[in-house]
Amino acid sequence: MDVDPVEMLVELAKRGEIDPWNIDIVQVTDAFLRQIEHMRTMNLALPARTLFYASVLLRMKSEALTEEHAEEPPPMEEPEEQMALLENYPELHIPTRRRTKRPATLDELIEELKKAERVERRRKERREVRAERSEVVDVSHEENMEDTVRMVWESLRGLLSSKRRLTLSELLCTLTDVPAVFIYLSLLFLANERRIRLHQDEFFGELYIEGR
Repeated sequence: MDVDPVEMLVELAKRGEIDPWNIDIVQVTDAFLRQIEHMRTMNLALPARTLFYASVLLRMKSEALTEEHAEEPPPMEEPEEQMALLENYPELHIPTRRRTKRPATLDELIEELKKAERVERRRKERREVRAERSEVVDVSHEENMEDTVRMVWESLRGLLSSKRRLTLSELLCTLTDVPAVFIYLSLLFLANERRIRLHQDEFFGELYIEGR
C-alpha cells in the first residue's frame, strides 16, 4: 500500500526525528530522504507524489542554505554565486510568501507543500490543454530512481563536455523517454551532491544547468 508523504512527515515527528513545533528544513529534508532510501531498500513502491514532495523539500533546503550563506560577508568578485538557487519547478516559487516567512511548524510546512502541489497540478493542466496527453508515470519508473539519476548524469556529462551550460528544455528534448518529474528530481539530487549547479535568471524563467 502506498504511503502518503504527509503521513511520512507526521511519523517522523512522532519518532522524534524532527521537531513539529520548530521546523529545521535541512533536518526535515534529510530525514525525509532517509525514509525514501529505506523504502527503496525494502523494495517498496515510491509514488510520484512522494517524489514530488521530496523535490520541493530539496529545493526549500537549498534556499535555506543559500540564505545562510548570504548572511556571511559575500566575496565581491562572485555576485552570481550568491544568486544561485537549486530550482526544480519554477512555478512553485512564491516570491512574496516564501521569501518573507519560512514554515515554522510542521502544520505550516505541510500546508506549504500542499500549496506547491496545487500549483503544480494547475501547471500540468495548462500544459495538457496545449499539448497531447502527458505520459503516465508507471511504477517501473518509480522503482528505478537510481537508474534515472545515473542516466541523467551521463547525459549531462556528454552535453556539458561541449558547452558551458544548457537549459532544462534542451535536456528534456534529449531524454524524451524519461518522465519530466524524474528528470527534475534527478537534477536536484545531483545538485545536492554538488555535481552540477542550477540557477534561473528570473522567476518563471528558463532553468540553466552548469557543470562544477
